[in-house]
Amino acid sequence: MEVFSLKKNEIGLQGIKTLEDCLSLSKTIKELNISGNNIGDDGLEIVIRALSNKKRQSLTILSLSSNKITSKGCKMICDFIMKGNNLEELHLSNNEIDNEGAQHLIKVLSGKNRFSVIDIDNNKISGEALMQLFNIMPLRNLNLIKNVLLDQ
Repeated sequence: MEVFSLKKNEIGLQGIKTLEDCLSLSKTIKELNISGNNIGDDGLEIVIRALSNKKRQSLTILSLSSNKITSKGCKMICDFIMKGNNLEELHLSNNEIDNEGAQHLIKVLSGKNRFSVIDIDNNKISGEALMQLFNIMPLRNLNLIKNVLLDQ
């Protein structure tokens, strides 16, 4: 299986706990989409743990939009990226990531030219953090819709 999509299934935290074994066992998932499940940071921690336990990671697209992920969760994602993997696309739109989370992204993505898409629209990122994200790397697509462009 190369594409695993559970988008908008309202699986919640208990469903993610069940999913953990499946993610840990699969070696061929290239695209994981669990957007729209409101798993929060606690569910995200389970997903990251399962993905981190895989010896040969083939995941290139990770979609976690609409999951109530905060900057705490964003840091978990960044720590996962720092450990080395094949991610090329990261979708985090419609979450609750603020400038603190954006700073984690900026730190981990600087110099990582393999990323082609970062989708962080409709979060709580503003001002200078948005400009830094815009300038850190040559992306094919950086989606910043519905963030606050100027600090207030």
